[in-house]
Amino acid sequence: MGMLTEFLWSMMIFLLAVRIMGVVVRLLTNRAKTQEKIPNQKTMEKEEKAASIEIVQDIVCGNDVPKHKAYQVIRDNEIHYFCSWNCRQKFIAEDRKDL
Repeated sequence: MGMLTEFLWSMMIFLLAVRIMGVVVRLLTNRAKTQEKIPNQKTMEKEEKAASIEIVQDIVCGNDVPKHKAYQVIRDNEIHYFCSWNCRQKFIAEDRKDL
């Protein structure tokens, strides 16, 4: 009977330890998830920069392009923006046909 009692106490302690470890793991996991949700300074700067990027429209194909990446042609004191070199060349070729 003494060995059975020791065994049962050992099992109870073991199960209690496993349960406590599970609670600790859940708490640490929730803490890590909470910390991920808080935006840091770099994330906020990237979002502000993305929001400040000006978008222009290609007049040949209609694609939207970030202004700093667009190809440009100045005609009649107006800047025309293009998504690719090919669209820029098409615009120039059509403009020459009109002359």
